[in-house]
Amino acid sequence: MKYRHRTTGEIINVLRHNERGDFAECTDNNGKVYGLQANLFRDYEQVIEDKTINWEQRRYEIAKAMLPAIYMDDGNAQRADHSPINGFEYKTPQGCAKEAVSLADALINELQKKGASNENN
Repeated sequence: MKYRHRTTGEIINVLRHNERGDFAECTDNNGKVYGLQANLFRDYEQVIEDKTINWEQRRYEIAKAMLPAIYMDDGNAQRADHSPINGFEYKTPQGCAKEAVSLADALINELQKKGASNENN
C-alpha cells in the first residue's frame, strides 16, 4: 500500500505495519526493504490508486505522437490525392489531424480488445 506524508508529500510503499501503526516495513524505489518508525496513522494518509484508463486522454496522447510522423512522412506527396483507393488525407493540416485521430482510435480499439480478452482468461 502506498502512503503519503501529510506535510512533505513523500510517498512510501508500506508492505506491512503493526496494529498501533508506529512501525512499518517499507520498500524503497530499488525494492530494498527497510523499517520505518513513525506514527503511520497520524503522519501519513493512504493513497488510493485509480487503475482505470482514461481512454480520451490516451487518444489525445497517441494522436499527438502520430501527428509529426504523419506530417513528416516522405511518401505523403504520392498519397495526397483524396482518391478512394488509398484513403489518405494528407494535403491539409486538418487532413493530417484527422489521420492522426483515426490511427489513435484504431490503436485504442485494439488495446481495448486485448484488455477485454485478458479479463476473460
